[in-house]
Amino acid sequence: MYKLWEIRPLRTIRHRNFRLLLEGALISSSGDFMQNVAQSWLVWELTRSPLAIGVVAFFDSMPRLLIGALGGAIADRFDRRRVLLITQTLAMIQAIIYWLAVWFKVIAFWHIVVLAFFLGIVNTINQTARQSLVNSLVPKEELLNAIGLQSSVFNFSKILGPSAGGVIIASIGVAGCFFVNAVSFLALIYNLYLMDLPPWEGRVGRQSIWEDIKEGFVYVRGSRRILHIISISYVMAMFGAPYNRFVPIFATNTLRIGPTGFGLLMSAPGFGATMAALFLASVKNLRVGIRWICACVLGFAVSLTLFAFSHSFILSFLFLAMVGFCQRHHLICWDVS
Repeated sequence: MYKLWEIRPLRTIRHRNFRLLLEGALISSSGDFMQNVAQSWLVWELTRSPLAIGVVAFFDSMPRLLIGALGGAIADRFDRRRVLLITQTLAMIQAIIYWLAVWFKVIAFWHIVVLAFFLGIVNTINQTARQSLVNSLVPKEELLNAIGLQSSVFNFSKILGPSAGGVIIASIGVAGCFFVNAVSFLALIYNLYLMDLPPWEGRVGRQSIWEDIKEGFVYVRGSRRILHIISISYVMAMFGAPYNRFVPIFATNTLRIGPTGFGLLMSAPGFGATMAALFLASVKNLRVGIRWICACVLGFAVSLTLFAFSHSFILSFLFLAMVGFCQRHHLICWDVS
């Protein structure tokens, strides 16, 4: 009788600590995506302004561009589990504030902007620390499989969260999504405490955190290949990744669907991204190059353009699934390049 981890794409879940991370991340990330759906719908309901949606997307994304290097330095210098516990707790507090503001009907647009910016800072540090923790939970030769499997779980939550979020909005309102998200953080916090990890040992005689950041920039500038990969990724993150913030406009004005259909539409990239992650998890060796990454970015752009001109729910769903496939493929290739 086969054990679950004897299936090749699932082999890294035999490592207990990695399995605990995946289990907690599945629940916590589902709550995150549920909140994303609720936030986008809430902004559209409050303002009916594409500009307002763009402003929220801008303040949510800016921390990744401004302090991405700082997040990497923090993950390199401090106990990753402790960093994750702090960021998960801060994100949970943010969700509770969101829930209370919506529940008592005192939420204003500027509240959403501030909360989005705060969560952007927290998530920038959280995501870097989580990826760094994965690197220490599995052997190096299984890292590609672990990254692919983690991405599969992340993107399954990208299906589950928006789908459930749409149903919750339609049945009990937007506030319910923020409450469920706040509770979901407890899963990863609990599993982090259950992990059996060796004591954290910081580097002896380490330089300042700003020297670490400077060293990282010097290294990137000295590697033409890495500089090209990061440049491509930043352009994609700046001009392409915020597309999901504008899906409520297409859902209501073009496709004429309600919250439930909107939630399903928001889950479409998760379907495509899960397929991409499972594909990469089953590949033993993959030579990642600039051309491969550029092909993913081109596929992302073409699929997103087709979605913008679609007036069919089914076609829109398929195009967004292709967007998710190309985007996740690109991100995983970036992680292992």
